[in-house]
Amino acid sequence: MGIGGIAMNLSLEDKLRAAYSKDFKLLAIHMDLLYSCDLDCCHCYLDDKRTDALSTDEILDVLAQARALGALKLTLSGGELFLRKDLFEILEFARASRFYIKLKTHGGLLTEEAADKLATLGINRVDFSVYSLEEDVHDFITRRTGSLERTLQGLERLVERGIPVRVNCSVMNLNTRSYKGLYRYFAERGIDASIDGSIRGSNGGGVETYVLGLTVEEKVEMERFKREMLGTLPKPVTMDPEEHICWAGKTSAHIQPDGTVTPCVAWPMSLGSVRDQSLRSIWEEEESLKEIRDMRRKDLTGCSGCVLQTKCTFCPGKAYVENEGAWKEPFSLQCQDTAARTFGTLSYNASKVLGEDGESSKEAWTFKSSDDNRHLNPIVEPIQWNEPQLTQEKRRPRLRSLIQTQGIQLTRKNDR
Repeated sequence: MGIGGIAMNLSLEDKLRAAYSKDFKLLAIHMDLLYSCDLDCCHCYLDDKRTDALSTDEILDVLAQARALGALKLTLSGGELFLRKDLFEILEFARASRFYIKLKTHGGLLTEEAADKLATLGINRVDFSVYSLEEDVHDFITRRTGSLERTLQGLERLVERGIPVRVNCSVMNLNTRSYKGLYRYFAERGIDASIDGSIRGSNGGGVETYVLGLTVEEKVEMERFKREMLGTLPKPVTMDPEEHICWAGKTSAHIQPDGTVTPCVAWPMSLGSVRDQSLRSIWEEEESLKEIRDMRRKDLTGCSGCVLQTKCTFCPGKAYVENEGAWKEPFSLQCQDTAARTFGTLSYNASKVLGEDGESSKEAWTFKSSDDNRHLNPIVEPIQWNEPQLTQEKRRPRLRSLIQTQGIQLTRKNDR
């Protein structure tokens, strides 16, 4: 159970965000308790794991401050948080403070005793990082032999105790042939799984991890697979010029192990430190937060001519890393992801409604892009994800007209 004995769900969280955002109240806090980890994942964004960590008393004080500000949702992660010997003292305090608690772990250190304690505490959810069900693939990514076996053992211990779990799979060129089988396996068991093909840069501002990323074509295929598995379309993205871009720094904040406060785990811009000032003073007085809260979609620079604006879930944190601090400007990773998301969904729709008489509705489509189009800005009419009023016959010419791009096109595989 979650806040006040109520399980947290998307609808409840949306309502809370709407209420909290009116006055920029702190709803969610994400704390990395340490950066140390017994794995060495090749795509990890933590490029310096030697960071000093807050003491037990300092962490409990920060949690008390967050609760006093009205925070209800707490995410704890690392590094590997089960390396902290005081973890359960922290969890007991968080539970007594009536936080909704989510943990992020690789799970390889979860013993039977630890699983029992988590069950007793009533932890709301535990997220596991799993990269493949093939041992050689997963262990190659983590660079630790036997890591998959240990992770799956930890996951099973929580499943046996009825603790909600979720599997998160970062998809890269090392496991692109594995993620579909992984997703299907956990889906068949009724375990929530998330696949994400966006490998971001490091906290230090490096983008060396980009070499592990999928090609745009592979990202399109992954998006298409998501639509097929979920049977749904992405949540529509509106483009009200006065709309906020995301909730980072508005209803949520992240705290690094040494006490540095940032808008989000993906946005390593320092707002101050809880070792130097109170969390309240940072949240209510920091000038950078005022700029973030004043930011609207209309303030994005360099995006006004993009026809995929209505489908872009712009991430200022990733922009901050790739653009060396310029968080209002477009960046290649976002542009690629938006194009992939758009055309992955388009190809899923196309396979359903564009087939000629006698053609299979499951016909595969593929995505082509020119190498010299850095931001992949297709010249294509923005797609409305949900158009129930259109019959299949009316949708066919509309979708056909959408498959017109500059440097990007959809084509049947048997036409290549």
